[in-house]
Amino acid sequence: MVVTSLRWIEEAPATKPSSSPKAAVAGVRPRRSHTKSRNGCVMCKRRRKKCDESFPTCGQCQHTGARCEYPRGPRSQHDTPIVTDGRSQFTMTRQIARNELLRILRAAQRTTLPLNKLRADGVDTLHIIDHFLCERSPWIGSPESQEALQMHGIRLAVDSPHFLYAILAFSACHMGHLFGHGPFTRAAMHYYDNFLHLYSSQLAKVDVDNVTQLVGSCQLLTMLSYYVVGLDNPDADAFPREHECDWDAFRSLQGMGVLHNIPVLRAQLRQSVWATALQDFERLEDRGAQDVRYGFQRAWPTTITEALRTFCGDIYHETLDLLERVAHGKPTEKKLGRLVMFVAKLSNEVVDNMQRLDTQPLMIILYWHALMLQVGQWWIVATASGACQRLCEYLSTVIRPEEQELLRFPATVCQYSLESSMITPSPGRG
Repeated sequence: MVVTSLRWIEEAPATKPSSSPKAAVAGVRPRRSHTKSRNGCVMCKRRRKKCDESFPTCGQCQHTGARCEYPRGPRSQHDTPIVTDGRSQFTMTRQIARNELLRILRAAQRTTLPLNKLRADGVDTLHIIDHFLCERSPWIGSPESQEALQMHGIRLAVDSPHFLYAILAFSACHMGHLFGHGPFTRAAMHYYDNFLHLYSSQLAKVDVDNVTQLVGSCQLLTMLSYYVVGLDNPDADAFPREHECDWDAFRSLQGMGVLHNIPVLRAQLRQSVWATALQDFERLEDRGAQDVRYGFQRAWPTTITEALRTFCGDIYHETLDLLERVAHGKPTEKKLGRLVMFVAKLSNEVVDNMQRLDTQPLMIILYWHALMLQVGQWWIVATASGACQRLCEYLSTVIRPEEQELLRFPATVCQYSLESSMITPSPGRG
């Protein structure tokens, strides 16, 4: 690969092109070599300047202070020449970025790797970083989370190897999802194993100095954990009790709540790059603000809400209030922050009762999985669909006939044939 110069180059229209030996033919005008960028940003094309295609801000726009935007549409991974330097606002060539990332990973692993190698299972690590920075479709949770992670993730990860490994694992998983499982998935598992080792050691000493990076890792871990469940449990007909890892992954979704509920850390996070993404914590506690922001559109009729309250009883009144606030609004990526926060706010008692397969909390979490499936981001679909179908199958055998209608909404969302599964339930729920 040809390494470009670290400096960006301004196109000078008045500059004469250099002569080429092949052009030194009498009567033939030398052809000017092509110097324009075909994948440059909108501002450089408008000003007819050479764009270095740095992401998220090119050198020209950085120099002039202009807003840097690229034309919408997929960017070829091979056309992405640089990544953002984690310790400054300047850009780096691929070779400099490669050496910097290698230094971080080598220090984290405490091993010596050749300077020209930065690969996992045949996959170029820098290729995976490029994908993380440049993929523009909705794929990293809520819009607020995706913007913060892509704009600030690499900068923060330079000083936090666990965060860098989380970024690599998540990006490689997505590439495996897009391009077929194989080298990318194996690379993702390699990064994921290293991430867990480093992440667990950091959790033992959480403070204001590392909580910003830990929240970044926690967001990616939440999505990775949910995604892996769908890969591990492809059998939609199996009962929940046959998949203990469902509950391990489910509990991992509560990590954001643990970090956010410590007052000192909460104050730090309100001033961090995650401030906008974490506002849903406060809004879920403020019913009025939640309704104003997300509207009153309901995911299911009020008659279903009343039936759920009757089914679950007073013990789950607050949990159902929380679920109803989460369900407001259209099923888009904007709802993902609230959906994850819902799990983060569940008490240990409620989660323990779910794991014991009590029907009331299982009905609540069935509706939650259905809401997740309605959003349908890539890391959600397989897990949410399988969980909905297994829970519909299980609950249809243990609840009373007059309560079967409660399964209608989630069964419709996950395309589960409710009528064919309805059999005489076991006597006596409650």
